Amino acid sequence: MSYKIHDKFAVKAKEKGYRARSVFKLVDLQKKFGMLKPGQKVLDLGSAPGSWLQGASELVGQKGFVVGVDLSDIEDLDLPNVRTFQMDILCEEFIPFLKERGFVPFEVVLSDAAPLTTGMKARDQGLSHELASGVLRVAVQVLKANGSLVVKIFEGNETPSLLKEAKKHFSKVQTFKPVASQKESKEIFLVARNFHN
Repeated sequence: MSYKIHDKFAVKAKEKGYRARSVFKLVDLQKKFGMLKPGQKVLDLGSAPGSWLQGASELVGQKGFVVGVDLSDIEDLDLPNVRTFQMDILCEEFIPFLKERGFVPFEVVLSDAAPLTTGMKARDQGLSHELASGVLRVAVQVLKANGSLVVKIFEGNETPSLLKEAKKHFSKVQTFKPVASQKESKEIFLVARNFHN
């Protein structure tokens, strides 16, 4: 776990036992949109180190269930309503993997995933768009009717095309920047609700 000194969200995360400050982005999103409810089944893509899993676990409660997937290994959270897997969410085997285990469908798909950045703004925005597009492709295959998607993107020239694609599948699509996002960051979240196929 790494925390920046003098970052109030990092300090708060450490005090409350969360693995990363990013959990407070989920808290902000939940306050604004209220997409997570007790008893829901949730898929968290790109979930290492696990703070969104911790937050989602609390919000869906004991009757809910959260599946977390990441390329990196996720250290055991010791939460009874959370299962984690190390896997590439963009590989062909991923959707069958979820279906074979009886996880599909989900009420909510979350993703705070970011690509490995290069430091080149345009390139990083392009990589973020590719990853978010992949998350959207997964979401439309695993969501229940009226389900919700929350996915991080680095705002750039390709953002409008991603929003347009999302609007083909969701009746409510908007973007939101949580207070807990780093001020200098170009990250925003695409929030898509009322999934329809």
